[in-house]
Amino acid sequence: MIKKIRIFLKRCFLICLLMGLVGYYAYFLTTDSRFEKMGRIHNRELSEVSGIVKSHINPNVIWLHNDSGHSSRIYAFSTKGDYLRTYELEGIQLIDFEDITRIDYQDESYLLLCDLGGNTKIGAKSPAQMILIKEPNITDCQSQTVEFLSDYTRIDLNFDHIDFKPNIEAAAYNSKAESVYLFTKTLFTNAINSSVYSVDLSKILRQMTSKEEESHQTTAGENIEDSSQLAEGVLAEKERSMMSDNYDETLSNEQLQDIYKLKANWVTDINFKALQDLKWVDFRHLILRIFDFPSAVTAADFSDDGRQLLIRTYGNAFYYKIDLNDESSEIDTNNKMVQIDKAQIDHVLTYEKPYYLRTPFEAIGESIAFDQTGQGFYLTSEGYFQNIYHVNIQNSVMD
Repeated sequence: MIKKIRIFLKRCFLICLLMGLVGYYAYFLTTDSRFEKMGRIHNRELSEVSGIVKSHINPNVIWLHNDSGHSSRIYAFSTKGDYLRTYELEGIQLIDFEDITRIDYQDESYLLLCDLGGNTKIGAKSPAQMILIKEPNITDCQSQTVEFLSDYTRIDLNFDHIDFKPNIEAAAYNSKAESVYLFTKTLFTNAINSSVYSVDLSKILRQMTSKEEESHQTTAGENIEDSSQLAEGVLAEKERSMMSDNYDETLSNEQLQDIYKLKANWVTDINFKALQDLKWVDFRHLILRIFDFPSAVTAADFSDDGRQLLIRTYGNAFYYKIDLNDESSEIDTNNKMVQIDKAQIDHVLTYEKPYYLRTPFEAIGESIAFDQTGQGFYLTSEGYFQNIYHVNIQNSVMD
């Protein structure tokens, strides 16, 4: 009799467990009606999406990339998840590629690829570097597979206050301050979830703009000179000069690319764990709460006007509104307005409390990006065939 009761209880337990798992899984996949599911990423190469940013020059296009352990590639997708193009950096390897951010400067659009992670032993020992490239125009791409990019600028970082490479998983460029803000991911602490650093890119951007202007002027001058040479009958010499340009391909990457060394200045430390209220954290994250995962910073993005900032954690997201000057920093020859705006951003991050945003549940969400209107944002998660969501900020703010 006792044996039969034990068997019965075991069966009841297994049935309840099975029903609980089925119910949990079903709820796991449900999406709040406030969140718009744009589509799904149907590409097996993207199994660890760690960064997302909206394109400036390609309509309805987002840029995605994988985490560590993958090739140095970025992928163009439609906002609905349709694969478009793949681009790979030539001659350089990104070890722990954690985030991507866009830079719009004087009518040019750039992408900043941030190889700053330190999750793995290899990542922790690798150089802290960022790669600056012109944003590709996918309509100019001739390849249906992989387009290689050989023209880029490398930025090596040294960090203020510390003599080691921190684990940075979030990067966001602010157009008003002309700086990229970096956020560390810290676990197993009750005090600090993220240290914030800023890197001033104004000099590099101005130098790049000056070089491009000089290049255009040189090209125009060469065209005039070519015409006169043709008139004087010296075309053969010009052809030999053009042929010699091909030998640049034999030079090392160090010789071909611009390399800058910049300092990452400490701004503040933020305790996102203290900013979270337990009732706001999706209960599906509560198991991970033991390891501080819901408050670990994994992504960030500024709006195009620099007045809004999103910071994502595994739990949900935080939203800052920043009061900046209306004047354009691009015409500020003395750089005063840039410094004022930078000081205001630093003040907001240090002293002001952000809004808390409810977002779709994603087990390993490491991506967030403003849309072009600044009224909503896109996000997705690591894993195969993940959804791309669009969230309206106003609808997701928690009081």
